[in-house]
Formats: sequence, C-alpha cells, structure tokens
Amino acid sequence: MQSLHALTFGATYVGTIEFVDRAIPRRLVNTAMTLHSTTGVGALTGLATVIAGYIFAGYGASAAYVAMAGIAGAGLSLALLLSRMWRGEKLFD
Repeated sequence: MQSLHALTFGATYVGTIEFVDRAIPRRLVNTAMTLHSTTGVGALTGLATVIAGYIFAGYGASAAYVAMAGIAGAGLSLALLLSRMWRGEKLFD
C-alpha cells in the first residue's frame, strides 16, 4: 500500500509541476508552486490526516480508508474535468 501511495502521490506531484509550467506565466511559476505546496501538500494534507484520525478512532480503518478514497476520487474527477476544459494555453498573461 505504501508503494502504491508513493507512486500515485509522485505522479500527481509531477503532473502538477508540469501543469504549472505550461499554464502559468514564467514570472509566476515560483509563486504558484509555493501556493501549491503550502495549501495542497501542506494544509489540506494535514487537515485530511487529522480528520482521518478521528474517523479511524471512531469507526475503524475501513471507514478511514473509504473517506480517503473518496477524497482521491474527488481529486481524480477534478483532474479529468480540468483535462477536458484546458486546451494547453497559458491561463493568463
């Protein structure tokens, strides 16, 4: 499971870096990656971990796994939506 988690996290992170590089103007790439790291990787992951801990304590490992799988499914849905909407251009100048 840890290997699968490492693989999916790594693929998501590399995909995010590639998207930022293609969609954000060069002068704002550092800012975009900083925002991604502090919110996406930092704050949201921390919050999800705390919530999963409460779910685990109250309902067990299966419930915590289902909750995290739900978050992953929502992320996949948003990534697929983005892939349909974005045409490869910079989002702004």
